[in-house]
Amino acid sequence: MEYLFPIISFHISLLIFLFGLASKHTSRNYFFGIRTPYTLRSDENWKYVHKKLVRPVMIVGAGGMIASIAGFISPFFRTEMIFYTIIGIQILVLISFCFLKRP
Repeated sequence: MEYLFPIISFHISLLIFLFGLASKHTSRNYFFGIRTPYTLRSDENWKYVHKKLVRPVMIVGAGGMIASIAGFISPFFRTEMIFYTIIGIQILVLISFCFLKRP
């Protein structure tokens, strides 16, 4: 039972990593991808933001998987691993809102 949280966290991080891989191949939609008002405005904006955020999303997912594996070893990481993954996702959304707007 004590390893349940690292296992769940690993699989969530794996889904985030796979989301990064799949998001560069999607077209604009309301169901999958980074759906901010800016990205939904046009296909060009959608492709630009997803092209720029593919690698950071994959890094957040891989970091979450590494933290989950460390959660099997150290009890310290069991409580912090999902926190860091969530913070990473929020930073990516903030980057999408603030810094990836082209004139």
